Amino acid sequence: MEENATTRILQSKYFNSAFNTAIFDGPLRVYFSQIHEPDAFKVYFSLHNHFFKDESLMDLKNYIPSDSTLFIMIYPCKDSFEKSFQSADSFALEKIDKDIILGVQSPVTDQIKDTILEKLQNHVFTKQCLE
Repeated sequence: MEENATTRILQSKYFNSAFNTAIFDGPLRVYFSQIHEPDAFKVYFSLHNHFFKDESLMDLKNYIPSDSTLFIMIYPCKDSFEKSFQSADSFALEKIDKDIILGVQSPVTDQIKDTILEKLQNHVFTKQCLE
């Protein structure tokens, strides 16, 4: 039996015990610590406003395989981020099985948010999907 996306992420190196809150919106999952809720909503609403102004996030399925999930993981600090990603940046984009994982180190500045949107534009929403 195939495991679902939530099971895959919960059992992966990307999940952090500090994550105690999540936003589930169609194929999008945003995990974060409640104290970082402003960062989570900044990323979530920026993503929605930038890519899906006139459509639902369910339309994300037009850009990623139908059985895939886009996970945005907002890590509370550099140490927790580095346990999951080998990146000198404050964010990283990787793939696990069919799912896309975007890891972000808090705090999420406007510059980081803009870079995240650009990276998603170039690697996810162009149907390249981390080939």
